[in-house]
Amino acid sequence: MQAVVVHRPGYVSVERVEDPTCADDGVVIRVSRCGICGTDQHVFAGDYGLAQYPLIPGHEVAGTVVEVGRAVQTIRPGQQVVVEPNIHCERCLPCRTRRGNHCLNLKVLGINEAGGFATFLQAPERNIYAADQLTPSQAAFVEPLACVVHGVCRLAPTPGSRILIAGAGPIGLLMLQTLLHSGAAIITVTDLHASRLALAQELGASQAVIATNDNDGELMDIAPLGYDAAVDCTGIPLVIERLVPRLAPGGKLLIFGVAPEEAAIRIRPYELFQRDLTLLGSFAVAYTFDAALALLESGAVRVDRLVSRSFGLQGFAQGLELMRKGIDVLKVQLDPALDHDQLTSS
Repeated sequence: MQAVVVHRPGYVSVERVEDPTCADDGVVIRVSRCGICGTDQHVFAGDYGLAQYPLIPGHEVAGTVVEVGRAVQTIRPGQQVVVEPNIHCERCLPCRTRRGNHCLNLKVLGINEAGGFATFLQAPERNIYAADQLTPSQAAFVEPLACVVHGVCRLAPTPGSRILIAGAGPIGLLMLQTLLHSGAAIITVTDLHASRLALAQELGASQAVIATNDNDGELMDIAPLGYDAAVDCTGIPLVIERLVPRLAPGGKLLIFGVAPEEAAIRIRPYELFQRDLTLLGSFAVAYTFDAALALLESGAVRVDRLVSRSFGLQGFAQGLELMRKGIDVLKVQLDPALDHDQLTSS
């Protein structure tokens, strides 16, 4: 089969590799769509600690089942499915306390196991979910939306909440829509790009504010007493720092965007103490695939406008660069069925 292979940070090629072998409890799918996300950019750059090279990246996977192992009972060939990339051991203490995203023996497709930027992918039956009601492009959003659902569960907004979201990329727009169905009454979104803010308002944002160094007055006009919660969807330390003063007493800050591992933020402990503030992190998915599927299948979360470009596997490097620049580009998805005349590498 053909696959994208990151041999080491900064070097990727598209090449022929061995087809996956179906385990007794495994399912092999033909990949129909796999989204490029910010984590893939960190994997390519070499600043994502879990990554093991060489690797086939890609973890936002949708496809069609082509083979099942002899012990598989719930999945059949021909089904359209999505794949949860986190493979838990189910034996360690985190797994047994429903913190499988912190499994002590965690394997992650596209990070330290072969991922979805390939013709075929193999995963355990327990990681496979039927998604017959969605298009392949929509289905490839289940994984990032499941991450968002976990983050919203961590944030636990109360009915009537005023929430500030920094970043109107694909994750910020998924976060916006999920929060709208989780009790938020007012959601303000900030971003550098007017086109993204316009889409945020189409999807339900109460206000959209251009992100500048002097927009504090505009944000305070919207919420004079501060926001009940703020969510960073940028991974930029300075942006995270600037969200803290925007919180109301008792407010919560969810750090959702993936920052480089060595990045740091400056926050005064006294401010956390005196204003009853809460800092929260959110890592990957945590038993939230079913909820993400329900949000997409019901139409509560809309994703069709979030797909900017589709490429074959040979378009991985180009798609990565387009998303890095972030100008008029939201989500890029790879479709291994798309034909290309030449293999490309960078």
